[in-house]
Amino acid sequence: MAFYDLSKQERASLVETIAQELFLELKTKKEINTRLYFSDPDTYIRKAAYLSIGRIYFAHPTFQSTLIDLLNRLLRADDFKIRQTVINAAGDWKNKF
Repeated sequence: MAFYDLSKQERASLVETIAQELFLELKTKKEINTRLYFSDPDTYIRKAAYLSIGRIYFAHPTFQSTLIDLLNRLLRADDFKIRQTVINAAGDWKNKF
């Protein structure tokens, strides 16, 4: 189901789930769901993922280097949607400085 086919409450819940799963994977150094969210056909799912990554980056400085390493790996992915989402995440960070 597409992001905007969900109710506002369901979208908020999905965004929270995405953020929690991405942070858990960052802590455990896994990238299964991260790759799934970053390659999702729905632009808004990918946007929720890269915005969540940005929030994690600024909220948890101890994970910043791990997160940068993850994004460097994902930048070399075969799927263009993953690479595009990494670039969007980096662009979002740039706007925060």
